[in-house]
Amino acid sequence: MPLIVETSGHPTEDAVLAMTDEFIPLSTRAGTAGTGLGAVRRRVAAVLSHMSERPGGPPCRGPLTRAAERILLAAARRGDRYAVDGIWNAWLRRPDDVRWELLSEAFPAAVLAEAVFAAATDPVRDASDRSAIGAFCLRRDMVPAETDAERALFFVLSGQLELHRAADPDGSALAAAYQAAAEPLRAALREATSNSGYPALIGVVAARDRSLVPQTEAERSWLVAELAGRREWAGLWRLTLSLPLAETVGAVRRLPGDWRPADQAAWPLLAALAAADPEAVRALTRPAPVRMCAADDEAIDLDISPDGSEVVTCMKVRGRKVSGRYALADGQLLERYHGVSSLVHLGDAVVSVDGRRGVLTVRHGAGRSTHKLARTAERSGGALARAGDGFVLAACGRLLYGTATDTRLSDITPPGLRLGKRDLVSYLVSEPYAGRVASVIVRLDRDAPNDLVVLGPDFSAIAVHPQVPPPYSGMVGFCGPGRLITYELDRTPLMGLRSWEVTSSGVLSRTTTRLRHSHFFRVLSPWRLVIRYDRVAQGQFAETAWLDAATLQEVARPAALTCLPTRMTRLPAVSRDGRCVAFPSGRGELEVHDLLREKVSELIRRPLGDFGHADAAAVTELAGFGEGGTSLAVIGLLQACLSYR
Repeated sequence: MPLIVETSGHPTEDAVLAMTDEFIPLSTRAGTAGTGLGAVRRRVAAVLSHMSERPGGPPCRGPLTRAAERILLAAARRGDRYAVDGIWNAWLRRPDDVRWELLSEAFPAAVLAEAVFAAATDPVRDASDRSAIGAFCLRRDMVPAETDAERALFFVLSGQLELHRAADPDGSALAAAYQAAAEPLRAALREATSNSGYPALIGVVAARDRSLVPQTEAERSWLVAELAGRREWAGLWRLTLSLPLAETVGAVRRLPGDWRPADQAAWPLLAALAAADPEAVRALTRPAPVRMCAADDEAIDLDISPDGSEVVTCMKVRGRKVSGRYALADGQLLERYHGVSSLVHLGDAVVSVDGRRGVLTVRHGAGRSTHKLARTAERSGGALARAGDGFVLAACGRLLYGTATDTRLSDITPPGLRLGKRDLVSYLVSEPYAGRVASVIVRLDRDAPNDLVVLGPDFSAIAVHPQVPPPYSGMVGFCGPGRLITYELDRTPLMGLRSWEVTSSGVLSRTTTRLRHSHFFRVLSPWRLVIRYDRVAQGQFAETAWLDAATLQEVARPAALTCLPTRMTRLPAVSRDGRCVAFPSGRGELEVHDLLREKVSELIRRPLGDFGHADAAAVTELAGFGEGGTSLAVIGLLQACLSYR
């Protein structure tokens, strides 16, 4: 037999009475609390509870509603726990005296009062239900008596703000309650005091010690809305200078267009913040990796365009070299290249080297026109790096400089630098901060030391530094302004990393660290970090440590760089300026990350009020990272905020 018989969409009273015939005897019979029977009793009690809660006063309550209420109350008086639960849930939704008297008979007064106060301060419960419970309690003079903080929660969350103001004029009890509460309860307190004209909670949230309990984004948004609603423009301006930059540019839009801070020195900053696009800034807080084409082997070389919108890469796919230009927004292939072993992106052109044929090619824009600039004398081709407005090429035993528009290559080889037939410029890197270029000239003659060569922005020789013992690896990388990392392999089974300080007059060896033969490294220039990898098996590499570029001491892995896997089948490829990293994702795709954007994302999500002097210096340093499109424009805005603070 069905539990509910419907006529014209409504249960009939006969159906309710039929349920009563089954419900009341079962509810009072001992030893019948089986699983199936208990489920039936619970269901019947829930149905009766729902039917007894028809909206409206007595004139609107028909016989069905009254019958359901009478049956449920009768079962509850006979001690059925499901009926009592139904009465309790019905009372929470519509507090009344009849149900309350029955609940008072079923529960001790202290237990019932505790449950009622918990319901009145339950953040999940609808605000109107909490308000109804609070009004019922006040009619019966029921108020929490344990602590001031409990009374503050009760008054505020049950909508009795006037009573709370009288009992807690300085807001200290509310402050204690808010500090001890979890976020759902805090959110309910903020909602309850919104647009109330009650300033206590604003001071609590704004003045909290963020080093102990960081403010949440929801709290900061609430503060902005409250101050804007109260038209407290000076307070809102002070608040914006402590928010994360991603939220600051949105909060400034709440200020009237003709409002100005009292400090005239802040006017240019206000204008710059008001002119910024909040959506463009917020987009930088969600840097997504770009996945492109099938890459089941490894990335050989890659470079990112100066504005960060495109990436060019050379990779191995099924044993063959495949090169192309891709959009970083969605990974779409824009242009395919053939016979390329090294390449750089100059923004308006892509320069590539065919190592087997020794041909240098420049491709301009979307027209994809190819113009041969030069041939290298050696079939091995040469190293290639972006420098200034053009590129530097190591070929024909020389260091050459060219631009996208000039077909002539200038010889910038430092005087006195000897490049013999058995010498190899195996790696050429650029520093995006000061425009310097560095390389290690590997002397394959075992009796000659290798040379560390560093050229200034004007390609004058800063240093031609012989390295002893001579390394057989030419790996080198800039890691932050004035910091150079070299990877050294001597005649023993040991290897090492060496950190150099680059000045305007030379290079100074600062520190070294020894590695096992199976260790490799990659530099992440915007982060001033070095990742050390270990070959754990054939075709398997594992991240073993993160090193500070200046000291080569181990540091914690930044939370913002969890995008880089700890294990991979091939070492990641890093662009010559250390800005971009690529590695096979394990899903037949090449995953590319813009490390400059990742760093900017981490900075603009950090509250401005939490920046110290060292952080401000790091931002100033990052602002000198060559070109970076929107990323560096936002860094400039962040630098202006910190400078004013």
